[in-house]
Amino acid sequence: MDKKPDIVAFSLVYSSQVFYAYSLIKELKQIITVVGGPAVNEILMKSATKALNSELELLDLLSKNKELSFNYSLDFSIYALDEYFTPMPVIPIKTSSTCYYKQCAFCTHFAKTQYYESPVDVIKNTIIASQQKLFFFIDDMLPSHRLLKIADAMKPLNVKWSCQLKPTIDFDYNTLKRLRESGLLSIFWGVESGSDRILNLMKKGTNTKDIENVLSDSHRAGIKNLLYIMFGFPTETKDEFLSTIEFMKKNEKNIDLVFPSIFGLQKGSIVYNDPEKFGLKKIIEEKRTVLEPKISFEIESGLTQKEAALLKKKYKKTINGLNKYPKSMAFFREHMLCLAEMNGSI
Repeated sequence: MDKKPDIVAFSLVYSSQVFYAYSLIKELKQIITVVGGPAVNEILMKSATKALNSELELLDLLSKNKELSFNYSLDFSIYALDEYFTPMPVIPIKTSSTCYYKQCAFCTHFAKTQYYESPVDVIKNTIIASQQKLFFFIDDMLPSHRLLKIADAMKPLNVKWSCQLKPTIDFDYNTLKRLRESGLLSIFWGVESGSDRILNLMKKGTNTKDIENVLSDSHRAGIKNLLYIMFGFPTETKDEFLSTIEFMKKNEKNIDLVFPSIFGLQKGSIVYNDPEKFGLKKIIEEKRTVLEPKISFEIESGLTQKEAALLKKKYKKTINGLNKYPKSMAFFREHMLCLAEMNGSI
């Protein structure tokens, strides 16, 4: 409040941000507040002065120009980055509008958004203008051919970066080595499961053999492998749960940090829209005070969410034993890059 703003805007991407935004809006009663983003719900819309559904609506408010160019990334050079709490800022860069794959059965990030890519030279200029050294590509996924073009543009800039990828066989050793040489230090891999049946049901477009090869090649190229793992996908059995545990143990030397989670049903996902196909008997929605309704479900077979959570707790020591870095970094995963800068390498 030292800045004495006339307007405070909140961009909400995740539901966990709703609590903070709601509390701040209540404190800012004498200031115009604006909310926007995919996590905005009805309660925030009523609490804030204005809620924006899209950039086009914002543009309409600001000008008579109805054209909106998607060829630009955010300009971070205007931010007072030294006021952030981290020892060094990690700049989020989004190089495309949404996920190009759009098929994972549990995901809603892509929604109905049309896929487009920001020009590589625009991304490069954004990085240069920021005058920073650490960058996290927040795209849900990037195709290898596109990533190599971005890497070639970044190599002369002497920066360090991280990204999120799907472990498909096109990420071979030569590709990963080239990415590492451009400054890529760590990859967040959407592994999800060590069961091929579950991977097929998720529509991941991956298989355990290819995942194993990719993790090995990535490790050999000098990249740190950070794994997203999802337990309790509908119809997953205890044996399939354990096959994921065994898969991780088998590949322990190529794993640096694991981010385990329990499947949560998202409204608008493929599973939600076609529950019978995934063995869901019933979907239950419970109203909550601040967040959108809590969604639970009943299944025909396999582990319940509670059973999956209990198994995850039972094997907590085994999972944590795979980690070469503090598990608390799961809350600050983008800032693994800060460790790299402070320690010379992760």
